[in-house]
Amino acid sequence: MKGIITDSDALQAVSVLSVHSYLRAEGWHRGDDLGDRGVVYLGPSDVEVFAPGSDRLGDYPSAISSVVEAIARSENRDELSVYRDLVTADRDVIRFRAPDADDDGSIGLLAGVDLVEQSKEALLAAACSAGSPQRFFRSGRNIPANEYLQSVKLGQTEHGSFVVNLFSPVPPQLSEIPQQSFWPELDEEPFSRKVTRTLANSIEALIDALGQVGRGASIEAFEAAVNYGVSSNLCSAISKLAKDGDGLDFSLSWARTRPAPVPRFTRRFSESDSEILTEAAKVLKQRQSFNNEILEGYITGLNRDVTPVDGKVSLKTFVDGQPRSVMVSLPPAEYRQALDAHDARNVVEIEGDLEFEGQRYYLRRPRNLRVKTEREEQ
Repeated sequence: MKGIITDSDALQAVSVLSVHSYLRAEGWHRGDDLGDRGVVYLGPSDVEVFAPGSDRLGDYPSAISSVVEAIARSENRDELSVYRDLVTADRDVIRFRAPDADDDGSIGLLAGVDLVEQSKEALLAAACSAGSPQRFFRSGRNIPANEYLQSVKLGQTEHGSFVVNLFSPVPPQLSEIPQQSFWPELDEEPFSRKVTRTLANSIEALIDALGQVGRGASIEAFEAAVNYGVSSNLCSAISKLAKDGDGLDFSLSWARTRPAPVPRFTRRFSESDSEILTEAAKVLKQRQSFNNEILEGYITGLNRDVTPVDGKVSLKTFVDGQPRSVMVSLPPAEYRQALDAHDARNVVEIEGDLEFEGQRYYLRRPRNLRVKTEREEQ
C-alpha cells in the first residue's frame, strides 16, 4: 500500500534531528553541505535527498515530504511506515501487540482497556527495576519511576492488529560516534534509555526462565532473573497481556538519535505462558522483604505457659491489602504488652522488617510496639 503524506502539521512534527539521525543510521552519506539550509545525502542506488537544517524554513513540510518519498523509494517501503519511523526517531518505541485481534484491528472493550493498563504496568515495573532490581515493588512509592512515566506518550494503534504503542523520549547522543557495536554501561545511560534497556533485558530473562520451567526447573529460574529486572509486577503484567490478547508480541525499536547496537528487539509470549507467569508473580511477591514496615492489627496467638526470653505472638494484619498472620518474637516487656492487648482485644501497632520465609510471614527486628487507645481504634 502506498501512502502519500500531505498533511503539513504531520510533516512539521518530524524533527530535523530525527531526519539526519535516521539517514546516518541507515548508511546514507553526507554530500553537499548547504549551511543553515541543510545537507544533501546520498543513498543506495545513487538516490539523493535534501535534509533541511532547520524546521523554520518556509518550505519545511515540503522538504520533509521529499525525504519521506526518497527513503520509501530507496527502501521499497510505503511512505506511511517511513513517516512513522521518522516521527519517532527521537524516541524508543515499545509495542505490545495482541496477535489474535480481529481483521479490522478491533478487540473487546474490556480486554483493550486492560491491554493499555498492563502495558503501562510493564513499563512501570522496568522503571522501578532500573533503579534497584527486587522481587516486588510498591510502585506508587517510586518517585523517579512515576516521574518517568509522565514523559511517556501513548501512540495510535495500527491497521490489522491491536497494538499498544508507547513512545519513550530519549536525549540525543551529541558526540559524533559511529554506529555502536556494544551497549554502553547501563549506569552511563540517561534514565529513560536505562528503563527501556531494563525492559528488554527483563523480557529476555522472562523468556529464558519460562524455557527453564518448561524443562522442569522451579521458581528459582525466576529468582535468578530478578537481577535482570524481572519482578512480580512485570510477571503479572505480561501474564495479563498474554491472556487478554491470546498471546503477546513484544517489540522495542531504539531511537535513531541515540544509536544502539541493534535497531529492534522482538520476543513473543504464548497464551499458555500466562499461568506460569501468574504463579511466578505470586511467589516473587511473597518472597519480597520490606524494611521499616509498620503493621497494625490484633494479637491472635501467644504462649502463656512459659516466660521465654523472647515471647512469640501471631499478629493478624493486612499485607498489601490481603489478610495475613505475621509471626513476631518480642522481648519480655513488649510480650507482656502484647498479652494485655490480646486480653483486652486492643489494636496494636508495631514496626519492623517484614520477611517471607518457609510459607510464613515474620516481622524481624520488631520495635516501637504501641497499644492503641479505644479512641484511636475508633
